[in-house]
Amino acid sequence: MVSDPVEKYKKLLEKDNKVDDKYVIIDKKWLEHWKRYAGIEKSDEEKPTEPGPIDFTKLADPTTANSSNEVQVRANAVEGNDYSFIPYELYQELVVTYKKEGQEIIRKVIPLGDYSTTIEVFLVPLRLRESRASYANSKQIYRSRRTKVEDLKKDICNEYRIPMSANYRLYASMDEKGFDWEPISEQANLTLDDVDLTKNAFITYESRNISTHSSSSSNKPYYDVGSKSYYTPGLCGLSNLGNTCFMNSALQCLSNVPPLTAYFLGQYEDHINRDNPLGMKGDVAKAYGELIHEMWSGKSSSCAPRSLKQSVARYAPQFSGFAQQ
Repeated sequence: MVSDPVEKYKKLLEKDNKVDDKYVIIDKKWLEHWKRYAGIEKSDEEKPTEPGPIDFTKLADPTTANSSNEVQVRANAVEGNDYSFIPYELYQELVVTYKKEGQEIIRKVIPLGDYSTTIEVFLVPLRLRESRASYANSKQIYRSRRTKVEDLKKDICNEYRIPMSANYRLYASMDEKGFDWEPISEQANLTLDDVDLTKNAFITYESRNISTHSSSSSNKPYYDVGSKSYYTPGLCGLSNLGNTCFMNSALQCLSNVPPLTAYFLGQYEDHINRDNPLGMKGDVAKAYGELIHEMWSGKSSSCAPRSLKQSVARYAPQFSGFAQQ
């Protein structure tokens, strides 16, 4: 039992985090001021002044104020310089004493790869649409990468008063104008991270019988390609999955190295070592091979390197999320 409040605060600040623990993103200067005032850190002042209210307005992206019940941190905020983290239990005590300005920024600890964790600072920005055709009517939301796809379905149904129906499913459009739509997997317990929705993807909830090709792009050629080719093999663009322009450029360069591409269009899978404990079980090689097959199939003018990005992030967590790749 810790009776000394200073020791209690120190233990809370130093505790190890685990997945799903809640933390509050707090102004760094305010936190340092409070630590000196509370006696957690030494101060040059004889008697430090009491800190004012906890100010969240400096950290929040002002454009997200009315977008949803989740506040996005401003893009140029830097950890350790602009903000720090405190456990939610500590925040509950501090806010009673010092009050607050603005909406608190609460985040959870999420897995980072297979062996580590991180506090999720930046949420996934998504745009809800009532239907594919309602271009003027979209709502910006921000959600954790751990949000279940099923909860996203509830969000869009509540927003547009759409009844939950077995004949409907979620669709996503990854392009900026929201023309080409793909169904989102309906596997149980999938999260946004699992389906790897891109930054600012459009989401809608419509009949499962609709064509995934937008009627708004009817002036473009659309074919049931089957096994035929309608595009030049290898002449295939890569969709930006959110700050993946550098990654895409590198992939295009690799795709145009003839010996390497010929190898991955051949029997490369026979050479994958799935038993090396230091390797990646062939996941990255397989994802790259599948991408090369798609780029050189002649069936599309563009494709999304989503599976490859997801495979890389699984083994190199620094490449997860929407930071520059």
